[in-house]
Parts: sequence; C-alpha cells; structure tokens
Amino acid sequence: MLDYGLFLLISSIRYHLDHLPPINITMDFQFVEEIKFTIIPVRRHESGGKFSYETHLSKVDCIPQPTLTISKIWPPLVAIIAVLLVLTLFSAKFTILKVLVLSSFYDETEKKRIEFLHEKILRKRALIKLMKTNESQNFTDDKVSFWFPIFRMKQRKDDLPQRREF
Repeated sequence: MLDYGLFLLISSIRYHLDHLPPINITMDFQFVEEIKFTIIPVRRHESGGKFSYETHLSKVDCIPQPTLTISKIWPPLVAIIAVLLVLTLFSAKFTILKVLVLSSFYDETEKKRIEFLHEKILRKRALIKLMKTNESQNFTDDKVSFWFPIFRMKQRKDDLPQRREF
C-alpha cells in the first residue's frame, strides 16, 4: 500500500508538471578580453550577446512508465504475506527446535538448565505447602483471563492473589 501510495504521488506530480507551460530562459552575456603588457593595457575587446530557449520542467524520456499493474502485483504480495504469517505462527515451534538442537550440542549446559528448572518447581511446591492451601493446584487454561490477560487487569486488587518473587 505504501508503494502504491508513493506511485500515485509521483504520477500526480508528473501529471501536473507535464501540463505546465514551457519555461523561457533568456541569458544576456558580455565578454571582456584585455591583453596587458606588464601593467600597460595593449588591446581590449568587448563582445556581448543574447541567448534564449524554451524547456519543459519534465521530459517524457526521464520518467519511466510502470510495467506491472495492480492486478499482477496482488498474487505475489498475498503469497509473501501468507508465508510471513505461517512463519510467525511457527516461531514458537522453531524456538523449541532451537533448544533441542542446542541441547544436543551442549550437554552440560542443558543439564544445568534442567536442574535449575527442577529446583524452581520444587521451591514453588514448597511455598504452596507452607501456605497450607487445601485446594488442588490445577492449570487455569479454562479461564478467560488466562487466554486474554487484559481481562485480569480489570479485576480489583483484592481479588488478585499476591505474587511473590524468589
């Protein structure tokens, strides 16, 4: 759309420049030639003239005509946008693939990462036991606020559980 808007702007400017009347350029010039021997002038010659011509602001040869029409541009543009959309949707899967490939090359770092995540899970479970909650801890994917976090912001502060950082 940006390219098309730029094309419309350029074609509009070209249209208006083509319909302007030609510019008449007139030049008056004078030449003075003086020959000196040391400081004393020996000969002096003066000449002058007038030169005039007309020109247009834009030449037909300078601005090329577009070769592609809008109907020929849409199919490749839709294909490019579709590919970008698919790659965006698969970006999470590509991240998982990257972690798997890196873990196969760097075993020690992967073991440290697994130990860190395991300790983090154990700390959260210990905190839940300390709070003595009788409720079972289940995943909240059935709540609307999980999929749309903006709805969670509209709740009152009293209703929200207190978050603790480790």
